[in-house]
Amino acid sequence: MPSGRTFSLSFPPFTRWVKRLILACAAIFFVQVALHALAPQVERYIVPLFGLVPAEVLQGWIWQLVTYSFLHASLGHLLVNMLTLWMFGSQEESDWGSARFLEFYFFCVVGAALVTMAVAYAGWGLTPMTPTVGAFFIDILNALVIQASLALPLFGFGP
Repeated sequence: MPSGRTFSLSFPPFTRWVKRLILACAAIFFVQVALHALAPQVERYIVPLFGLVPAEVLQGWIWQLVTYSFLHASLGHLLVNMLTLWMFGSQEESDWGSARFLEFYFFCVVGAALVTMAVAYAGWGLTPMTPTVGAFFIDILNALVIQASLALPLFGFGP
């Protein structure tokens, strides 16, 4: 390590909107789990209504372009996505401010949905989708390419 630089082990802060997005995703996931246990007949409509179903979006269900991003298929899926949102999203929100961060986040969510729809119509399937992988990868891309000069905290380790 070069002289004069310090090394710290710290986690990024929970910024205002990152915290709200994480809490919203966690709350919705636990509602899904509760519905699955208590009312499976109702729970089976959650993904077709709020997940990304390309054929339905083309029929006017445009809310799915955003709502799919709040659904998660498993606890592991939720944890990995929320960890990524926290690690990269907190830095983005701190650097850009809340308004620009939210604009970027939802641009990525809708953009990923549109790409998913294009891929689905290219012949790779039209099943309901719940991944937030689009926003996940865009956050990582932003951190690695757009803000390449930043040192990234990874699992709490970073300069």
